Amino acid sequence: EVQPTIRLNGALAITNGMTSGIAVDLVRTHFSYSNLVWQLPDLAVVKSKSRLALSGNEDDATKNYYWHIRGVLDPEAARPYLTASNAVRGFEIMKFTELPALDVEVSGRLYDYDSIAASGRVALTNFAVRGEAFGDVASALNYTNRVLEFLNPQMHTGAQMMTADKVVLDFNRRLIQFTNGFSTADPGPVTRAIGPKTGRVVAPYHFLQPPTVLVNGQLPLRDMNGG
Repeated sequence: EVQPTIRLNGALAITNGMTSGIAVDLVRTHFSYSNLVWQLPDLAVVKSKSRLALSGNEDDATKNYYWHIRGVLDPEAARPYLTASNAVRGFEIMKFTELPALDVEVSGRLYDYDSIAASGRVALTNFAVRGEAFGDVASALNYTNRVLEFLNPQMHTGAQMMTADKVVLDFNRRLIQFTNGFSTADPGPVTRAIGPKTGRVVAPYHFLQPPTVLVNGQLPLRDMNGG
């Protein structure tokens, strides 16, 4: 009976704090609460190298939330949250010289991970996948219903480039789909980055100059013989 009548306005700042067992250097925001809705218009979070600016809200009645997130994120900051997930393998596969930059909007319902939806842009510079170095990559993205779409991704390493109209990771059907993929990159580093089995398949083939490649189609994310 009391909660719907509560009205709050204020500001909060914490240094050297803990949240869910994770240390943070700084959390600072203004906040308000009315009609069962929390509003945080200018939340700043600093943890080690990560610098994030967030604005968003959460409805206590429906458990729906919305966040606009901008800044640079050290992927290592997410590792403690992913110990029970296959995603933790990604920390061994990818290494970053410079932090990923992002500008994304995220919405969903608390405790319902299948409800998560996201859209925005991400960019990486000077990173490596399975020890293979790449220059930069940038893409728009959409995520909903366990399907992640990269729209107009572009990657450069020196004079070599890879682009596509769309690359889709479908975690429901365990497929990766390519639409108008275009490449002038050396296949060796790319296939070794995909995985050791793919690298071994292409290893016998050598190119005096990187070939020009156009790709449309799909590949299974796991068993190549699975269909």
